[in-house]
Amino acid sequence: RLSASVQLPARSRFVADISATRMTQDEDLLPYSINSALSAGAGFDVTNSSNLPANSAGTEMTLWTQNYQLSNRLLKNVALGVRARSEQLGNDSDEILFTGHTVLDQTWSGTDEETIQFGYRKLNLGAYADWNLTPYMGLGVEYAHETTDRLHREYEETKEPTWTGRLTYNSPSWFRLRGRVIHAERYADGFDMEHYMSNPTTWIENPGIRRYDIAARNRNAGDLQMTAWGGPLTVTLNGSFTQDRFKPGDGDLYIATTAISATNQNLQFGLLSSRVVNGGADFGWDITENADLSTYYQMSLVRNVQRQNQNTGGTVSQNVADNYTLWTIDRYDAVGVGLNTALTDRTGLRLGYDLAFSRGAFEYKELGSAVATKQSLPDTRTSKQDYSVKADYKASKDVSLTLGYLFEIYNITDFATDDMPLATGRLEAQTNLTLGDTSEDYKAHVVSLMMKYKW
Repeated sequence: RLSASVQLPARSRFVADISATRMTQDEDLLPYSINSALSAGAGFDVTNSSNLPANSAGTEMTLWTQNYQLSNRLLKNVALGVRARSEQLGNDSDEILFTGHTVLDQTWSGTDEETIQFGYRKLNLGAYADWNLTPYMGLGVEYAHETTDRLHREYEETKEPTWTGRLTYNSPSWFRLRGRVIHAERYADGFDMEHYMSNPTTWIENPGIRRYDIAARNRNAGDLQMTAWGGPLTVTLNGSFTQDRFKPGDGDLYIATTAISATNQNLQFGLLSSRVVNGGADFGWDITENADLSTYYQMSLVRNVQRQNQNTGGTVSQNVADNYTLWTIDRYDAVGVGLNTALTDRTGLRLGYDLAFSRGAFEYKELGSAVATKQSLPDTRTSKQDYSVKADYKASKDVSLTLGYLFEIYNITDFATDDMPLATGRLEAQTNLTLGDTSEDYKAHVVSLMMKYKW
């Protein structure tokens, strides 16, 4: 990594930051399966790694990142600037063609699977202006335009202009406020259907699926933070909102080929919309010179809407009767309180309690006739409580010790893991394996000792 800056005439400054990252991974590949019962369907021993098309992963990638900024403060109350950011991911990994794969370690599928050298080039150009209306209040606006070219992805190019507005207010005596509003519109061009097909007449994926990381999308977002203080008390409130609406983008969702047109609905599948709301508060109180109390609460609410298709055959048929929409709603709550106190010049004590709680709901909507009896899944719930005590002792100028104790209580209710028996042993003709353990309730006691030495 290399960083540099230079002071220019007319109260201007140029800053550059360049970095390069090299990533390699060449571990030996695991065999197709540990389930020997699948060898008959595959025609070879799936548990023997010598039957793989390659011995190791052979992955190599290089990421180049460049950041440049030119800023100007010629006017006392106005800051102007332009930015440029470039990212380039070069992928030199081996492309390996596997002659099939296992499905849930229960059946063998002879459909070819190939590793692809995904790569991209991203260029982001932007400009900003900040204006101090008064010594305490400032307004700002920023525009950025990002273009991304991709290799071996469904969209070869996406473009995304983004507008950002900023407001700041800083009262030196008791109050601070910062807020932003963001609007972005991502355009996707050059949709490539071939990534969804195993041959010119057979789909391996719903043709209407749009990957949310590159799909056309409009985004509206905003965040706000307010901090107030007076004497020994400090209060901070924060909130944010992000809403994404995904769209098909340029490129037909329909191909008028006789052999496949009957299975192509000309309808977008995948993530249709996402909404994230966050809110929280922090409170601090300096009780005495040697003791302070802090507490916090943070909440996050996430709602996603997805359109899916439940294919019932061995190939992608995409029958409209198998369509359904899935709503997922997740809520996360976290609350905690902590007390720090200095007992003497050499000793200190910290007490803490934290509670994290999450809930998830799944609801099916717009069920097609073939899946009309599909039942919504049970809600999931998790909670984790932490009780902690830490004692600090400064043995000398350079040496300090910390003794800690943590008591943790974890509880989970999840239909996906509840009452799931483990498959153990090597039973004759056993073809159903459970790869992993169930997530269960637990209680844990953790004692720690840490020594710090400064030199």
